[in-house]
Amino acid sequence: MRALGFLRSGLLAAVPLVFALAPLGGAQPATPACTDTFVNPAGGSWHIASNWDHGLPVSGDTVCIPAGVTVSYTTGTLDIASLQVAGALSIMSGTLTTTSAVDDSTIVTLSLGSTGRLGGSNTIVLTGSGATGSTWSGGTMGTPGDSGTTRLASGASLSLGGGLKFLQNRKLDLRGTANWSAGNVQQVGSTTSTLVAGGGMLDVTADVSLTEQGTLEVASAGTLRKSGGSGLTTIEPLATSKGTVEALSGTISFAGPLKSGGTLSTASGARITATPIENSALVRGSGTIQGNVVSGAEVAPGLPTGTLAVSGSYEQQPQARLRIDVASESDYDKFALSSTAALDGILTIETAPGFTPPLGTTFTILTATIRSGQFATVEGADLQNGTSYVVHYNA
Repeated sequence: MRALGFLRSGLLAAVPLVFALAPLGGAQPATPACTDTFVNPAGGSWHIASNWDHGLPVSGDTVCIPAGVTVSYTTGTLDIASLQVAGALSIMSGTLTTTSAVDDSTIVTLSLGSTGRLGGSNTIVLTGSGATGSTWSGGTMGTPGDSGTTRLASGASLSLGGGLKFLQNRKLDLRGTANWSAGNVQQVGSTTSTLVAGGGMLDVTADVSLTEQGTLEVASAGTLRKSGGSGLTTIEPLATSKGTVEALSGTISFAGPLKSGGTLSTASGARITATPIENSALVRGSGTIQGNVVSGAEVAPGLPTGTLAVSGSYEQQPQARLRIDVASESDYDKFALSSTAALDGILTIETAPGFTPPLGTTFTILTATIRSGQFATVEGADLQNGTSYVVHYNA
């Protein structure tokens, strides 16, 4: 018989166990060394040599602008390695591109407008918020040969106003809050994309549209919201969502289909349009969904109770659920379809605590032009007083 182990006499040597703290995800890159720094504390024109410690920036430079200084770029075309802007940079005309594959550019406050252009293969990170937030009122993010990213950092803010703006062959990555109050954005090039990342928000406060090519993606924990404007906001690029798409005012209209793996929500009087809508998470609200809805997950009318209208057909798949809240004899959820209903899956009835419907009370919870199928399962039918809901299907 053998025993695993050993006993050893003598002195024990102490071997130190040392832990070193490192940033999550590995070491963070150091701020690149400046090769040309703006030295006029009053700010001013990029194009005056005496404003720089090494004369006018040239191709390949790492250009630095200190805090509290605003610099205006207004003419010409220049390729540099990266921008390190602790202050503010205004580009109202001319083209400035950053190309470093190693160092991200960082800009606290960017003002891009008129015929200005900022792009390149580099990642440009906007970090300012509130009074130091960035503005995009015109011009172009990107170039014909672009492959870079403009990233709004978490906690940062970007105001989209003014007139028509172009996003060309570039990714707009929104991790902070972008408030869109005026002027359409046109995506140019099939590789162009807008991402509302986790924790980010694109808040549309006017009747403006995202047009033309590429894609729009709302990631998990990201939010696309229309909170202002009583008219139409059109989304023409191919759209997918795993986050929240909500219409609080007016209409969000997707020109093509919408695959929604997050929350699709409409407030009373508001509308979301797409054809079709493929739901794999949650559709809710008291407004209108315009388009045919195929649901593999949950539909829950009301906020918290109310009528959710669908201008189109509804297909509830075997794994899906329709959730109906009943608060009183007159206050309960309704699902109103303008076309056909193909039913399967689960009906869940949630009755408010303390409310017991009188025997014989009828709740019309779903209307459609033609119905096929029935709910396979009914949850919440039995009430505490011994009565129960019985589902009736009209012909």
